[in-house]
Amino acid sequence: MENRIEQNFMILELKLLKSKLLIIVALIGGQLLQAQVAPEKYWIQFTDKDTAAYSVSTPLAYLSQRAVDRRIAQGISVTPQDFPVNQQYIDSIKQTANVTVLIQSKWINGIAIHTTDTLGLAQIMALNFVDSANSKSVWVENEEVSDKMAIYGVVKENEQINVLGAEGLNYGLATNQTKMLSIDYIHDLGFTGNGMVIAVLDAGFKGADTTDVLQSMWANNQVLGTWDFVLGQPVDYANHSSHGKYVLNCMAANQSGRYIGTAPDAEYWLLRTEDAPT
Repeated sequence: MENRIEQNFMILELKLLKSKLLIIVALIGGQLLQAQVAPEKYWIQFTDKDTAAYSVSTPLAYLSQRAVDRRIAQGISVTPQDFPVNQQYIDSIKQTANVTVLIQSKWINGIAIHTTDTLGLAQIMALNFVDSANSKSVWVENEEVSDKMAIYGVVKENEQINVLGAEGLNYGLATNQTKMLSIDYIHDLGFTGNGMVIAVLDAGFKGADTTDVLQSMWANNQVLGTWDFVLGQPVDYANHSSHGKYVLNCMAANQSGRYIGTAPDAEYWLLRTEDAPT
Protein backbone atom coordinates (compact mmCIF):
# COMPACT_ATOMS: atom_id res chain seq x y z
CA MET A 1 0.00 0.00 0.00
CA GLU A 2 2.79 2.43 0.94
CA ASN A 3 4.67 1.58 -2.26
CA ARG A 4 1.57 2.41 -4.33
CA ILE A 5 1.14 5.78 -2.57
CA GLU A 6 4.83 6.54 -3.12
CA GLN A 7 4.51 5.64 -6.80
CA ASN A 8 1.51 7.96 -7.14
CA PHE A 9 3.47 10.83 -5.59
CA MET A 10 6.35 10.18 -7.98
CA ILE A 11 3.98 10.23 -10.96
CA LEU A 12 2.45 13.50 -9.70
CA GLU A 13 5.91 15.08 -9.27
CA LEU A 14 6.90 14.01 -12.77
CA LYS A 15 3.74 15.57 -14.19
CA LEU A 16 4.42 18.83 -12.33
CA LEU A 17 8.01 18.86 -13.56
CA LYS A 18 6.82 18.24 -17.13
CA SER A 19 4.36 21.15 -16.83
CA LYS A 20 7.12 23.46 -15.57
CA LEU A 21 9.39 22.43 -18.43
CA LEU A 22 6.62 23.13 -20.95
CA ILE A 23 6.08 26.60 -19.46
CA ILE A 24 9.83 27.35 -19.61
CA VAL A 25 10.02 26.15 -23.23
CA ALA A 26 7.00 28.30 -24.14
CA LEU A 27 8.56 31.37 -22.53
CA ILE A 28 11.89 30.84 -24.29
CA GLY A 29 10.12 30.21 -27.58
CA GLY A 30 8.14 33.42 -27.15
CA GLN A 31 11.33 35.39 -26.52
CA LEU A 32 13.00 33.87 -29.58
CA LEU A 33 9.96 34.65 -31.70
CA GLN A 34 9.99 38.23 -30.46
CA ALA A 35 13.66 38.52 -31.37
CA GLN A 36 12.98 37.20 -34.88
CA VAL A 37 10.43 39.92 -35.62
CA ALA A 38 12.61 42.80 -34.47
CA PRO A 39 12.12 46.14 -36.26
CA GLU A 40 13.84 46.66 -39.60
CA LYS A 41 12.98 50.35 -39.89
CA TYR A 42 15.02 52.97 -38.06
CA TRP A 43 14.97 56.72 -37.55
CA ILE A 44 18.45 58.22 -37.87
CA GLN A 45 18.75 61.59 -36.16
CA PHE A 46 21.46 63.96 -37.40
CA THR A 47 23.39 66.30 -35.13
CA ASP A 48 23.49 69.33 -37.45
CA LYS A 49 22.99 70.67 -40.97
CA ASP A 50 25.26 72.06 -43.65
CA THR A 51 24.51 75.68 -42.77
CA ALA A 52 27.42 76.94 -44.88
CA ALA A 53 25.64 76.00 -48.11
CA TYR A 54 22.36 77.82 -47.37
CA SER A 55 21.17 81.13 -45.98
CA VAL A 56 17.87 82.44 -44.63
CA SER A 57 18.34 85.46 -46.89
CA THR A 58 18.12 83.33 -50.09
CA PRO A 59 15.12 81.04 -49.43
CA LEU A 60 14.43 80.39 -53.12
CA ALA A 61 17.50 78.14 -53.11
CA TYR A 62 15.52 75.55 -51.13
CA LEU A 63 11.88 76.72 -51.01
CA SER A 64 9.37 77.23 -53.82
CA GLN A 65 8.15 80.68 -54.79
CA ARG A 66 4.69 79.73 -53.58
CA ALA A 67 6.06 78.75 -50.16
CA VAL A 68 8.02 82.00 -49.88
CA ASP A 69 4.97 84.08 -50.87
CA ARG A 70 2.82 82.27 -48.30
CA ARG A 71 5.35 82.92 -45.55
CA ILE A 72 5.54 86.61 -46.43
CA ALA A 73 1.73 86.89 -46.44
CA GLN A 74 1.45 85.16 -43.05
CA GLY A 75 4.51 86.71 -41.42
CA ILE A 76 6.34 83.40 -41.00
CA SER A 77 10.12 83.70 -40.89
CA VAL A 78 12.50 81.39 -42.72
CA THR A 79 14.82 79.56 -40.30
CA PRO A 80 17.64 76.98 -40.57
CA GLN A 81 14.96 74.36 -39.95
CA ASP A 82 13.94 74.99 -43.56
CA PHE A 83 17.41 74.09 -44.84
CA PRO A 84 17.59 70.70 -46.59
CA VAL A 85 19.01 67.67 -44.83
CA ASN A 86 22.73 67.34 -45.46
CA GLN A 87 23.01 65.18 -48.58
CA GLN A 88 26.58 64.18 -47.72
CA TYR A 89 25.30 62.62 -44.50
CA ILE A 90 22.74 60.61 -46.44
CA ASP A 91 25.33 59.47 -49.00
CA SER A 92 27.70 58.41 -46.22
CA ILE A 93 25.01 56.28 -44.59
CA LYS A 94 24.27 54.59 -47.91
CA GLN A 95 27.96 53.75 -48.27
CA THR A 96 28.27 52.52 -44.69
CA ALA A 97 25.53 49.88 -44.82
CA ASN A 98 23.03 48.21 -47.10
CA VAL A 99 20.07 50.52 -46.43
CA THR A 100 17.06 51.94 -48.21
CA VAL A 101 16.27 55.55 -47.38
CA LEU A 102 12.51 55.79 -46.92
CA ILE A 103 11.96 59.46 -46.04
CA GLN A 104 13.86 62.53 -44.90
CA SER A 105 12.67 65.42 -42.76
CA LYS A 106 14.38 68.79 -42.97
CA TRP A 107 12.46 70.15 -39.95
CA ILE A 108 13.33 67.21 -37.68
CA ASN A 109 16.72 66.83 -39.43
CA GLY A 110 16.94 63.10 -39.99
CA ILE A 111 16.02 60.18 -42.22
CA ALA A 112 14.09 56.93 -41.88
CA ILE A 113 15.83 53.85 -43.27
CA HIS A 114 15.08 50.17 -43.82
CA THR A 115 17.86 47.67 -43.24
CA THR A 116 18.56 44.13 -42.03
CA ASP A 117 22.30 44.82 -41.79
CA THR A 118 22.76 44.91 -38.01
CA LEU A 119 26.54 45.33 -38.27
CA GLY A 120 26.12 48.22 -40.69
CA LEU A 121 23.50 49.77 -38.39
CA ALA A 122 26.01 49.77 -35.53
CA GLN A 123 28.51 51.51 -37.83
CA ILE A 124 25.89 54.13 -38.74
CA MET A 125 25.23 54.85 -35.07
CA ALA A 126 28.96 55.43 -34.56
CA LEU A 127 29.19 58.13 -37.26
CA ASN A 128 30.10 61.50 -35.76
CA PHE A 129 27.15 63.30 -37.40
CA VAL A 130 24.56 60.78 -36.12
CA ASP A 131 22.87 61.58 -32.82
CA SER A 132 22.75 58.00 -31.56
CA ALA A 133 20.93 58.99 -28.36
CA ASN A 134 17.93 60.18 -30.36
CA SER A 135 18.07 57.61 -33.17
CA LYS A 136 15.66 54.77 -32.61
CA SER A 137 14.04 51.66 -34.05
CA VAL A 138 10.56 52.02 -35.52
CA TRP A 139 8.16 49.12 -35.01
CA VAL A 140 5.87 48.55 -37.98
CA GLU A 141 3.14 45.92 -37.93
CA ASN A 142 2.87 43.59 -40.91
CA GLU A 143 -0.86 43.07 -40.54
CA GLU A 144 -3.34 45.80 -41.31
CA VAL A 145 -5.62 46.54 -38.36
CA SER A 146 -9.27 46.80 -39.32
CA ASP A 147 -10.75 50.28 -39.24
CA LYS A 148 -13.16 50.26 -36.29
CA MET A 149 -13.52 54.02 -36.01
CA ALA A 150 -17.02 55.38 -35.61
CA ILE A 151 -17.36 58.06 -38.29
CA TYR A 152 -20.22 60.48 -37.77
CA GLY A 153 -22.03 61.80 -40.81
CA VAL A 154 -20.77 59.18 -43.26
CA VAL A 155 -22.67 59.66 -46.51
CA LYS A 156 -24.96 56.76 -47.22
CA GLU A 157 -25.60 55.50 -50.74
CA ASN A 158 -28.14 57.58 -52.67
CA GLU A 159 -29.14 59.58 -49.58
CA GLN A 160 -30.51 63.01 -50.43
CA ILE A 161 -31.19 65.85 -48.00
CA ASN A 162 -32.90 68.80 -49.60
CA VAL A 163 -31.73 71.79 -47.57
CA LEU A 164 -30.68 74.75 -49.69
CA GLY A 165 -28.05 77.32 -48.79
CA ALA A 166 -28.41 81.05 -49.36
CA GLU A 167 -27.30 80.76 -52.99
CA GLY A 168 -29.14 77.55 -53.71
CA LEU A 169 -26.36 75.13 -52.71
CA ASN A 170 -27.74 71.91 -51.30
CA TYR A 171 -25.18 70.89 -48.66
CA GLY A 172 -26.90 67.61 -47.80
CA LEU A 173 -25.47 65.93 -44.71
CA ALA A 174 -23.02 68.82 -44.31
CA THR A 175 -25.81 71.35 -43.74
CA ASN A 176 -25.62 71.48 -39.93
CA GLN A 177 -21.85 71.99 -39.68
CA THR A 178 -21.87 74.39 -42.63
CA LYS A 179 -24.50 76.62 -41.03
CA MET A 180 -22.87 76.35 -37.59
CA LEU A 181 -19.52 77.64 -38.93
CA SER A 182 -21.08 80.09 -41.44
CA ILE A 183 -19.31 78.30 -44.31
CA ASP A 184 -22.34 79.01 -46.49
CA TYR A 185 -21.76 82.75 -46.00
CA ILE A 186 -18.09 82.34 -47.02
CA HIS A 187 -19.12 80.32 -50.08
CA ASP A 188 -21.64 83.00 -51.03
CA LEU A 189 -18.75 85.50 -51.08
CA GLY A 190 -17.00 83.28 -53.63
CA PHE A 191 -14.45 81.67 -51.32
CA THR A 192 -14.76 77.98 -52.23
CA GLY A 193 -11.06 77.12 -52.23
CA ASN A 194 -10.34 78.15 -55.79
CA GLY A 195 -6.60 78.84 -56.20
CA MET A 196 -5.71 77.26 -52.84
CA VAL A 197 -3.52 74.18 -52.37
CA ILE A 198 -4.27 71.92 -49.38
CA ALA A 199 -2.15 69.00 -48.20
CA VAL A 200 -4.06 66.29 -46.34
CA LEU A 201 -1.71 64.32 -44.04
CA ASP A 202 -3.34 61.19 -42.70
CA ALA A 203 -3.12 57.43 -42.17
CA GLY A 204 -4.52 56.44 -45.56
CA PHE A 205 -7.09 57.23 -48.23
CA LYS A 206 -8.71 53.84 -48.76
CA GLY A 207 -11.65 54.20 -51.15
CA ALA A 208 -11.06 57.89 -51.95
CA ASP A 209 -10.82 57.12 -55.66
CA THR A 210 -14.28 55.53 -55.80
CA THR A 211 -16.27 57.62 -53.30
CA ASP A 212 -19.07 59.24 -55.28
CA VAL A 213 -19.06 62.58 -53.43
CA LEU A 214 -15.41 63.07 -54.47
CA GLN A 215 -15.87 62.30 -58.16
CA SER A 216 -15.93 65.97 -59.18
CA MET A 217 -12.48 66.37 -57.59
CA TRP A 218 -11.09 63.62 -59.81
CA ALA A 219 -12.97 64.82 -62.90
CA ASN A 220 -11.52 68.32 -62.51
CA ASN A 221 -7.96 67.10 -61.85
CA GLN A 222 -7.88 68.72 -58.41
CA VAL A 223 -5.45 66.14 -56.97
CA LEU A 224 -1.93 67.44 -57.64
CA GLY A 225 -0.26 64.24 -56.46
CA THR A 226 0.05 61.63 -53.72
CA TRP A 227 2.79 60.04 -51.65
CA ASP A 228 2.97 57.35 -48.98
CA PHE A 229 5.77 58.36 -46.58
CA VAL A 230 5.42 55.10 -44.64
CA LEU A 231 6.19 52.87 -47.63
CA GLY A 232 7.94 55.36 -49.92
CA GLN A 233 5.54 55.03 -52.85
CA PRO A 234 2.37 56.63 -54.29
CA VAL A 235 -0.78 56.27 -52.17
CA ASP A 236 -2.57 52.92 -52.51
CA TYR A 237 -6.32 53.57 -52.53
CA ALA A 238 -7.11 49.87 -52.01
CA ASN A 239 -5.35 49.46 -48.67
CA HIS A 240 -4.56 51.07 -45.31
CA SER A 241 -6.78 53.37 -43.27
CA SER A 242 -9.81 55.12 -44.72
CA HIS A 243 -9.62 57.99 -42.19
CA GLY A 244 -7.96 60.31 -44.70
CA LYS A 245 -10.86 59.78 -47.09
CA TYR A 246 -13.34 60.97 -44.47
CA VAL A 247 -11.21 64.02 -43.71
CA LEU A 248 -10.95 64.74 -47.43
CA ASN A 249 -14.74 64.45 -47.75
CA CYS A 250 -15.16 67.31 -45.24
CA MET A 251 -13.23 69.60 -47.57
CA ALA A 252 -13.37 68.34 -51.16
CA ALA A 253 -16.78 66.65 -51.45
CA ASN A 254 -19.01 68.35 -53.99
CA GLN A 255 -22.26 66.55 -54.70
CA SER A 256 -25.45 68.55 -54.34
CA GLY A 257 -27.97 67.00 -51.98
CA ARG A 258 -25.43 64.55 -50.60
CA TYR A 259 -22.46 66.47 -49.23
CA ILE A 260 -20.64 69.71 -50.10
CA GLY A 261 -17.37 70.30 -48.28
CA THR A 262 -15.71 73.48 -47.07
CA ALA A 263 -13.30 73.85 -50.02
CA PRO A 264 -14.74 71.97 -53.00
CA ASP A 265 -12.72 73.97 -55.55
CA ALA A 266 -9.27 73.69 -53.93
CA GLU A 267 -6.43 71.52 -55.20
CA TYR A 268 -5.10 68.74 -52.99
CA TRP A 269 -2.02 66.73 -52.14
CA LEU A 270 -2.88 63.38 -50.52
CA LEU A 271 -0.07 62.26 -48.21
CA ARG A 272 0.00 59.14 -46.05
CA THR A 273 2.17 60.07 -43.07
CA GLU A 274 0.88 57.71 -40.35
CA ASP A 275 1.06 53.95 -39.85
CA ALA A 276 -2.41 53.32 -38.42
CA PRO A 277 -1.71 50.10 -36.44
CA THR A 278 1.19 51.69 -34.54
